[in-house]
Amino acid sequence: MRLLKVLLLSLIIAIVLSFVLSLTNFIPEGLREPDVYYFSIIESMIWISLIIVPFSLISGFFCFLVYLVLEKINRLSKVVRIVLSIFIGTLVAILSIYLYYSIMTTASNNIYLIPQGFEGEVFAFHSVHGAPLVEKEGKYNIITINEEGYFVTSSDLNDGFIHEYYYYVDQEGNRTSIEDDCVKYNANIGELIGYGKEGESIVSVNISYVGFHLTKDNCSSTHLLEEDDISYYEKRNAFAEKIFMDYYNIIY
Repeated sequence: MRLLKVLLLSLIIAIVLSFVLSLTNFIPEGLREPDVYYFSIIESMIWISLIIVPFSLISGFFCFLVYLVLEKINRLSKVVRIVLSIFIGTLVAILSIYLYYSIMTTASNNIYLIPQGFEGEVFAFHSVHGAPLVEKEGKYNIITINEEGYFVTSSDLNDGFIHEYYYYVDQEGNRTSIEDDCVKYNANIGELIGYGKEGESIVSVNISYVGFHLTKDNCSSTHLLEEDDISYYEKRNAFAEKIFMDYYNIIY
């Protein structure tokens, strides 16, 4: 019965904390960037609760266990036991929240610059030795897609939530925003391995990639649900073969 009370209190605290965090993260209409979807307070609260509530319940359970152990130490007063239990439980909660924010603030942060009118498979290959480092525009990585539909860099692939912008770029460098519904991620992130020989030894090389399909005339949620096209993998493999040969002189 005491455990249920502790868990109920933990749940209430988690809900209140989720609401406070959703308020602090809310961006008013006047400060929002165009063509970017922003969560409402309720949506943000729901997503935050999915992280905070489990951790809060676990913290409350652990706090309760600590209190049961401290109950056996007679020289400790009830107040001291409660304080120590809350301290440990709070410490676990703080670590949980820190972990949550570490994950949420880690994002891909890419700006894709794509030749005007391009349609089809788009790839960015990362961790390619000898390729240029990715250029920066503020906190964003500039991914400049060539006329064939791919980009190569020696910079590592950023892990985290997808936070990206897509633009068509004309010959004068003018950018035109591409709607998110025009972009369909397939088996979008992965690694490719090429093999070659150094003397008598066989060596392998790993590179990372991100890929998606870009359409001009079929921009809708239906486009996002379409099955993967075999041409996606054919293009990926063709580009990978070229990159492994150009930069490593090995085969894929």
